[in-house]
Amino acid sequence: PYRDAIVKIIAEEKGHQGLGERIVIDLCRSGRYDDVKQALFDKWFRIGMLSFGRPKSEGNRYAMSVGLKKRDSGDVMRDYVNDIKPAMRECGLTFAPVSKWALDVPADLDVAL
Repeated sequence: PYRDAIVKIIAEEKGHQGLGERIVIDLCRSGRYDDVKQALFDKWFRIGMLSFGRPKSEGNRYAMSVGLKKRDSGDVMRDYVNDIKPAMRECGLTFAPVSKWALDVPADLDVAL
């Protein structure tokens, strides 16, 4: 019964995400936030990555085995990083060195912009 509602919700959320991304890009390009934008990105990027869980962990395997997750956290992290790269370039942001993230991430995570 929720199928039709979910399709509408997902479409609306995609619109919110796109609008939010456009607003962030415009604010970053304005130059008004050059002194804080990288530090804020680094902080919230790490929090976002934490939300995916630890790749290859026991908890991650369990969640997949019982159907709570469809993919390993490492796969989700790779997709997320690749998804945000175009906006990062437009904003003039960079990834901090992976060693400074204090996160478990896949060894093959590509952070090149």
